[in-house]
Order: sequence, then C-alpha cells, then structure tokens
Amino acid sequence: MSPPSQPPDSERFPENPGTDGKRFKEALRLALSVAAQGELEDPPVKAPNALRPLLTHQKLTHASYVTIARVIENDPGFRQRVGDGADEAKIGRADFLWLTRPKGWLDDPSFWEGTGGSKSPEVLGSTSGGDKPASKREIVKAVKEAVADAKAKNRDLDKEIKALRLESKQLRTELSASEELLRVKSAEAEQLEVLRSDAMRHAKDLEKELAEARHRLKSVKAAALAAEEELLEERQRGGSSPNVDTSSYESDMKLALEQAKEIEAVSRLARELAERLGAFASGQGRSDQEPESNPVLSPRSTRSKRPRRRLPRLAPGSFDGTVEANRFWLSDAANLVLVDGYNVARRRWSALSLTEERERVVKTFEDLSDRYRTTVTVVFDGDHSVVSPTLSRKIRVQYSDQGQTADEVIGSLIEASSPSQPIVVISSDNEVIAHARSYGAGVLSVEAFFEAASR
Repeated sequence: MSPPSQPPDSERFPENPGTDGKRFKEALRLALSVAAQGELEDPPVKAPNALRPLLTHQKLTHASYVTIARVIENDPGFRQRVGDGADEAKIGRADFLWLTRPKGWLDDPSFWEGTGGSKSPEVLGSTSGGDKPASKREIVKAVKEAVADAKAKNRDLDKEIKALRLESKQLRTELSASEELLRVKSAEAEQLEVLRSDAMRHAKDLEKELAEARHRLKSVKAAALAAEEELLEERQRGGSSPNVDTSSYESDMKLALEQAKEIEAVSRLARELAERLGAFASGQGRSDQEPESNPVLSPRSTRSKRPRRRLPRLAPGSFDGTVEANRFWLSDAANLVLVDGYNVARRRWSALSLTEERERVVKTFEDLSDRYRTTVTVVFDGDHSVVSPTLSRKIRVQYSDQGQTADEVIGSLIEASSPSQPIVVISSDNEVIAHARSYGAGVLSVEAFFEAASR
C-alpha cells in the first residue's frame, strides 16, 4: 500500500501519533513490560508514575493503552529505554519506528500501513486484533522473565560475595599471623636488650679486673727489676747472691702478664657482644659490624680509608705459603720484619724465664739480620721504664707502654709506615694476624718462620 500524500504532522495526527490508544499495541505492551522489569532490577529502575498503577492490572483497557501511549510521547527518556530493548521482528516495523523514531521515520511507508504493521505472536502473546487487551498470561509471562533475569544476576552477585568473604578470611588469617610474629620479635628484642645490658655490666667488671691485673703486673715488674739490679750489683762486685732469686718474680710476672692479656681479650669480646646485641635489638645490627671505640681492634672500619700497601715480593717460581716463598720474604732486605716477641718466645722457649726468653728472641733475629741484612723490630709487652730491657745494637727492640699491648704497637708501626714499605709480621696470635693482614702486611706464623730460617 503506497503512502498517502504528505500533509503537515498536525493534519496526519490531530493529537500526537499513537496517543489514541488504538495503534501500536505491541509497542505499548512492550513499554509496560519494560517498566515492570525495571522495578525488579537491583537497584530498581522506577517506572514512570503514570504507569505504576497499571503494573498490577490483570487486563489492559483502552484507557490503559491511552495512558501508556501518552507516557511514551511525553517521556523521551522512557521511550528511548523501551526502544533500546525493542526487536523489530517481534513488534513490527511501524511499532518499532514509533518507539525509536529515526530520521525520516514519518516518511517510511511501513509506518502508514494498517494499524501498525506486522506483529509477532512472540511478544506478550500478541493478538491479531489491535484493540484486544493483553491477557493475564501475557503479563505473568513478562513478569516471570524479568524475575528470572533478576535471579540470575543475584546468583552472580552471591558468587562474588562468597569470593570476597573467602579473601577477607584469608587476609584476617595473615594479619593475625603477622601480629603474632611481631609480638614474638618484640619479645626477642626485649630479651636481646637484657642480654646487652648484662654484657655491658660484665665488660665493665672485666675492665676493673684488667686494671687490677695491670697493677699487679706493675708491682711484679718493679720487684723483678729490683732483684735484677741487686743481682747485677753482686756480679759487678765479683760476689755471689744466693739469696736473690729472680725466677719467682719472673714466673709471677709472666703469669700476671698472661692473666692481663686474657682478661683484656675477654673484655673486648664482652664489649663487642654488647654493641652487636644493642644494634641488633634496634634493627640496625649487621653481622660484620665492629665496635668503633678502638681503631686497632676494628681494622675493617678504616680499611677503605687507608692507601693500598705494597705487598712483600714472592720468589720467582714460588707460591705463597711455601717454605721457599717464606724464606725469600726473610731474605729480602726491602722488607720490614715486625716480631711479636713474647708470642715467639712462648711457642719456642716456654720453659725459660722472661729474661732468657727475651734474650733468645733477640739473638735469633740478630742472626737473621746478620745473614740477610734485614730490618727487624721486635716488640715485647712491658714498660721499658720499669722492666730492665733486653736491648740490641743490630735490631730494634721496643716495649709497649703501660696500658698498651704488643699487638697494638705492631698495628701502630704498620699504620705509621709508608704504604710503599712491604712488611712481614711474625706471630701465631690470631688477632695479630688478622690486624696485620687488614693493614696489607704479609704474615708468617712462628712455626713457618723457624722452618724457613733453619734452612
């Protein structure tokens, strides 16, 4: 059927198109179904106020259709919402054009055919008569479909809620475990602080004992010096002195010296332990942290600041640590040899008196200097102003000052020497060895020295 001539819109429809309630029944029923479904959504989409009373009607009257049509005409937003869900194949071309209203929709011939074009029985049980109201079955079907869609959405939401609850439970478990770990670590930190305090008190007690031991050592040295002077005077007078026995003084002095060194070593360890415990308890401890109070005992803290020292040369074709390499170190006149005197004496002549030990050590390294013209410095523990020293014209013999150990003197001599001066330290004391190597010096144990020097 060809479209009629195109009169003005006001002549085509004295009122707005479709507002008479007799046309576009499929579109009107679809609009009511969309309004009902929107009310069931979560969150709900409210239906236009004029349509709400119709949502509970079992049958649609002519007045109901007129109301729906007027809402569509007067509410562009609702009309667009209905049009977005419209299917042209189900409601017909004319109804679809009326809802969607594309450009030139009034010029489409399908809009003017019949009372709204073809209709589909699939939409709310559509009928062949345009004036027949929708049945209760049609409305119930539309409502059931909307309810089914809402239930499907609710099921999806339930799954998401369950997943979130499970994740929340896991997070609470992890939080509880973290709080327990924090509690344990806090308790450990408190225990470490207690240990640090105990170690500091112990270190102070040891320092007091060390001071007392040094005082006793000083007294013994003074007595030994007096005995040696008395013996020397008797010998100069050509007489004998059977009543003067210095061996007991020397034995006491050796024992006091050993006790002082042991107490000092324990004191150092206690103070170092206290420092490390304190640093660890505060979260700043490191396994290689050294106390900063004594630079001689902490060579690592200043190693990076020192210039690189020239190492002693190796004999051509020899390997470090072999007898040949050690002998070459002793024979190289370019090397400065520093000797831990009492350490050498105790490992070689422990049964002798202190005086005899010193004499043997000095004589041994005088022979070494004569043989290779090596520069040698022998360092003994002691105060040269109190103890009668064993001296030499061929090598340098040095005694530590009061309150200072031979280990510290050796470290000071190395540090004070030029970096271009290669140095060899002879000692079997682990602390002396570690400090000497940290300063870039070569080291020979007492046993390695005698093995190399005897050939």
